[in-house]
Amino acid sequence: MDGIELVCPECGHFGVSSLIMKQRARRAFDVEKTQVFLHREREINPDRVPVINSESVIWA
Repeated sequence: MDGIELVCPECGHFGVSSLIMKQRARRAFDVEKTQVFLHREREINPDRVPVINSESVIWA
């Protein structure tokens, strides 16, 4: 993954692609929907770190 990995007390461990990090300077995530997405991804793939990328990003 080209980006960063974060650990948030509310969202857990996840990655964010570099493209989304650049766009994030001008936009904000829909935090509640993103938390749901991250939780579902962990349920589906418990051995993988979920990643927010251009296909999965949920903007506010």
